[in-house]
Parts: sequence; structure tokens; C-alpha cells
Amino acid sequence: METHGMSHHSAFRSWEAMIDRCTNPRCKDYPAYGGRGITVCDDWLSPIAFCRYMGEKPRGMSIGRIHNDEGYKPGNVEWQTPMQQGANKRNSRVPGGLAAAARAADMSESALRRRLDAGMSLNEAVKSEVRDYSHRGITEMALAHGVSMKTMRKWLDAGVVA
Repeated sequence: METHGMSHHSAFRSWEAMIDRCTNPRCKDYPAYGGRGITVCDDWLSPIAFCRYMGEKPRGMSIGRIHNDEGYKPGNVEWQTPMQQGANKRNSRVPGGLAAAARAADMSESALRRRLDAGMSLNEAVKSEVRDYSHRGITEMALAHGVSMKTMRKWLDAGVVA
């Protein structure tokens, strides 16, 4: 067996997990990686080139692909925070992540989520005016619609009622 001397490098465990999920059909994560065509470039099948390219693994970060449908290769990987990882998931409703979209639209994440849950497109949700209803008689509006103040706030935030 070839000895590479990399097992103590901070990026080695990330390399090992990447290889496993992309090449080992018995790995629980294989269906989401190797099983859907995510590969590791030939140079990185050995940990030496991978660790040299990636450098030391920063604390609290993990290996992430920039373009989620492409493989692990130079130019498509970086060390990412858990928030970046979550935003880059295939099942994310909002490219780049809900938190980032809410910040860019200068609105709360919960307001954006409620608007999306109410059926608005992302474009509609971020372009709709963020309103401050604290002075507009939410109590009276809730009574008129026969709903709780909490529900009325959700409706107002989502733009369901004006």
C-alpha cells in the first residue's frame, strides 16, 4: 500500500469523505453524489494534490462545490461555512439562500419565508414593499377578517391583504 503521509493534514478527512461519497456505492451519501454523476478529478484521487490545492482546512468550514451540478475539481471547490453549504443545496428554494436574499431586499428572513409560503415568486416577494403595520390598526383588521393578530401579521407581511 502506498504511503502518502497526508493523514495528519487538516484537509485529509474532507478529502477522504469526498472520495467516499463520490466513488463508494456503499456510502450513505453516494446517491446524492457519485450516484448522480458528481466526480472527483483524476489529480485529486490522491490526497497530495487535493491538500496542496485546498491548503489547510479553516475551523468550522467544509469542502463545498461552487456549482452544485459539477464535480470536485480546481476552480469549483472552496472552503464554505455551514450557511454557504445550506444555500448551495439542490433543494434550496432561493438561489444563494433565504438569509442572503432577505438581507439584499432589506427585509426579515421570516417575512420573505411567509411571502414564499403564501405562493409569491421570489421576484414578487422581494420587490413587494416591506410595510410597517404597527400604526395601522392590526387589531381592527384581524377582527374584521375573523383571524388572530398573528395570522393578520402573516397575511400583511406576505401581501395577502392590503
